[in-house]
Amino acid sequence: MQNYFQTTKESLKKLSAQRAVQALFILLVTVCVCLGIFQAGMSVGFHKAMFERNSDRHYVENFGPSRFMNAHGTVGKIISVSLPSIVVSDRGNTEKSVIIASTTDVREQQNEIAPSSLVPGMFVVVIGDPTDQGQITAKLIRVLPQPPAAN
Repeated sequence: MQNYFQTTKESLKKLSAQRAVQALFILLVTVCVCLGIFQAGMSVGFHKAMFERNSDRHYVENFGPSRFMNAHGTVGKIISVSLPSIVVSDRGNTEKSVIIASTTDVREQQNEIAPSSLVPGMFVVVIGDPTDQGQITAKLIRVLPQPPAAN
């Protein structure tokens, strides 16, 4: 009988040792999976940040005056400046009145510029909110390089 208990005791030790190895293996696999998910998230975040950076650097090539949508904004040449508003002539020669608020971000390439730097003849992209008076309250005004002459 004592031999039976000793054999059972040894079997239980072997079984518990196997369970400890299994638990350790499961723990290691879980940690590796978690690290893999974390690394995937970091990679996605890095690529998203690089896309945003490159998108800003190549804004004109990607969203130049000929391909920009007019939802809540306009694209065209400034035809008059009377701060705090400007008038922009868009692709269809429609004049849009744009209000420049104190919170409006005015940019030329990577640099922020003063609204007083805007002059007639500049090409701009305006993004903002429409008003009840048919104007656009600008959130962003981006100065573009002079577009090539149309054929």
